[in-house]
Amino acid sequence: MFRLAARRVAWAETTSDAQADSAVERAVAMAGHTVGADATLTRVLGPRTQAAWLSRATPFSESDLGLARLRPPDGVRVVAGDPAQGLDGFRRTHIEATHAPRVVMLSEPHAAPITRYRNVAVAALGTVDPEQARTFVTRVLGRLATDDENTLRLATTLAAYLDENRSRTRTAERLVIHPNTVAYRVQQTKQILGRGIKTGTLDLRVALALPPTLRGLPGAH
Repeated sequence: MFRLAARRVAWAETTSDAQADSAVERAVAMAGHTVGADATLTRVLGPRTQAAWLSRATPFSESDLGLARLRPPDGVRVVAGDPAQGLDGFRRTHIEATHAPRVVMLSEPHAAPITRYRNVAVAALGTVDPEQARTFVTRVLGRLATDDENTLRLATTLAAYLDENRSRTRTAERLVIHPNTVAYRVQQTKQILGRGIKTGTLDLRVALALPPTLRGLPGAH
């Protein structure tokens, strides 16, 4: 299930709701074509927002869901739940695609045009209760729990580094930076954390997934 929305903040003031709705409809059609859907069920959720369930007789593969191939119109945000079968699957993918927009909105202006729920599931779970999330992140990350651009860059690098099993090369390729830059930033994060990163990895990785969605993080003093 896809949920697509032409966000007001992304459109010029002169853009009408009709133009925005048209862009959303084009994005739905493009998504159906991209994943090879046999049928599309749509529902208007509100101004500039539409849900779409895309289906076909054969299961969707990961290559089918390579949404990087999808190029939605400017100003349109697309979120997608994971494919599932049957009535329960219909409900589950809808619920996933309902929670993902919260992560996208909280992550603005850094959010990508297309977001799969599976890639933001931790942030979606963690932001159901923002106050608890903020407390958890501050406790685990200490002074790394701030939302200024430089600190977020360091946190993002450390998160990617842990995701890539501490490979500087793969992290550098993923972030399109030099491996030496990865090493420098990781060392900076260790200094800020005041400890190594070989223990407490689960809490650390969960905490690192949340700062882009939490505003006003004070850090620890």
